[in-house]
Amino acid sequence: IAAANGAKLVDINMGCPVRKVVKNGAGAALMKDPERIRNILQAIRGAVNIPLSVKIRSGWSKSAVNAVDIALIAQDCGADAVTVHPRTAEQGFSGSADWQIIAQVKKALTIPVIGSGDIRTGMDALEMRRASSCDAFMIGRGALGNPWIFHDTASALNGETMPPPPSLTKRREIIQNHLEKEIAYAGERHGYQCFRKHLLWYTKGLRGGARFRQIAGNLTSAGQMQEALDLYLAEMDNHTE
Repeated sequence: IAAANGAKLVDINMGCPVRKVVKNGAGAALMKDPERIRNILQAIRGAVNIPLSVKIRSGWSKSAVNAVDIALIAQDCGADAVTVHPRTAEQGFSGSADWQIIAQVKKALTIPVIGSGDIRTGMDALEMRRASSCDAFMIGRGALGNPWIFHDTASALNGETMPPPPSLTKRREIIQNHLEKEIAYAGERHGYQCFRKHLLWYTKGLRGGARFRQIAGNLTSAGQMQEALDLYLAEMDNHTE
């Protein structure tokens, strides 16, 4: 169905640790059932000709780390790439990602290996490549409120001077553009509700950000939020003069 509707690739997410997903045997729960993984991937590979990738974790638990074994099954079934998030399902998003697990998978496979986990800056991606020799990167939570991470990462990997953080003017432009796209996609009410969490991420780490987030959490419309944001950024401008 995905291929028939124009999908350019199919990615099987065997890394999601969310309870409502794993309790149904999906997501990271599949890491506990290698033969089921094999059956799923063989069926998908037989059904589509577009690229097939698989995202996995280190394993289900600290005592059941099997990323290399699962990655080899994926390769054997015709997957074109494997993404590794080197935390166990039991870890969820806590603790640190063990990039050496990515290195072990990379050493075992001949297909491309994509590294994921704890990439919050462009330099983090560079360090992951040095530690694991991965072929590419998947950036997740590090992009929340920080969409310029992709430009920074490209600069780091190309050996270029790291660009400075975006100015307040540029940050305002990015936030405004993001909000407009959310509203155009989902309508004003739902678009604003979806965007509000992004606004909290965008202001994380800025002077007065905690106070602004308290205010933003009580706003009920895009107009109110825009007014509060403009006032907050104007105050920031005054502090930097």
